[in-house]
Amino acid sequence: IIMNQQETLLYLAFLSGSDRIPGYGLEYFTFCIADPQAEKPDEVYPFANTCSRILFLPRYSSKRILKKKLLCATEHNESFGLC
Repeated sequence: IIMNQQETLLYLAFLSGSDRIPGYGLEYFTFCIADPQAEKPDEVYPFANTCSRILFLPRYSSKRILKKKLLCATEHNESFGLC
């Protein structure tokens, strides 16, 4: 999926809880992708466990649905932040 800079920051916040690149750099920033095994995957949005850096990504029937659901989930995410 190709994302612009704003979408990339939203995705980083969705996955890790922060839209900031870790101090140790992205080369050491790892995460796992798990299948939540949804009965109707096209009706489910992806979700993330930020502490464990696990992205729960259903097996969507198309790339179009994947992009739509992932962008929607990242845009409506409420991440932790410092005020």
